[in-house]
Amino acid sequence: MGLLRTGIVKRSVFKDGKKLFPTVLLYSNITDRELINYMLQNSQVGRTTAVAAVEAFKAAFTTFLLNGHTMVVPAVGTFSLSAKCKAVDSLKDVGRSIQRLRIRYTPESIIKVAAKSSQFRGLLEG
Repeated sequence: MGLLRTGIVKRSVFKDGKKLFPTVLLYSNITDRELINYMLQNSQVGRTTAVAAVEAFKAAFTTFLLNGHTMVVPAVGTFSLSAKCKAVDSLKDVGRSIQRLRIRYTPESIIKVAAKSSQFRGLLEG
């Protein structure tokens, strides 16, 4: 069971005044360098191999996803593209009918279970 750190903030609630709400604390974005350093500390691969693996994964992920493939990343989840479109009458208007592109993410069960079994510890935010 993991510990998910949350902040606690006061927000106005319609007809109920102010109430306390937990908010997930997001610390930072992990850069390529930080990911590579983590890989080096937790495996037996060399720096050159780790850098090549990260670069190759990023290129493959982008290429496959943007070419309509569903990307299944083991122990992480499934990524795919979806589009919200409106119906049009002519072929020349089809390209302009796309209103919103999204990346869909469905987490693997291990991620879902970990998120559901997390304990919450609130840190009061100012």
